[in-house]
Amino acid sequence: MVDPLNSIQLTTERARDVHHFFEKKKGESTICIFCRDWKASDPEKFPNHIYIYTPRTANSGLRRHIEKYYILLFLEQAEKHGWLILIKSVESAFSMGYISKSLRCWPALDS
Repeated sequence: MVDPLNSIQLTTERARDVHHFFEKKKGESTICIFCRDWKASDPEKFPNHIYIYTPRTANSGLRRHIEKYYILLFLEQAEKHGWLILIKSVESAFSMGYISKSLRCWPALDS
């Protein structure tokens, strides 16, 4: 259970999604783990996009990367781990009555 008075614990709780997708070390570049591994295993098929961010990149910016490149994996992992949903498009869809399973089946997300 999260103690609302403990801001460090709350920050960690709110960033579990980011920590699942990114390697963040103080003072070093923040790297998308999935992009790094994809590029290492199949550099010819890796799309040309940014996956290394400055140490000062906010979690909201990193979530945009997740939203753009890994939304289906995010939905699967968010449900599995019970993450807080802080990706705006997913929050919006949930507020309109969609559920994770219906979003994962939505054809537009496959592109």
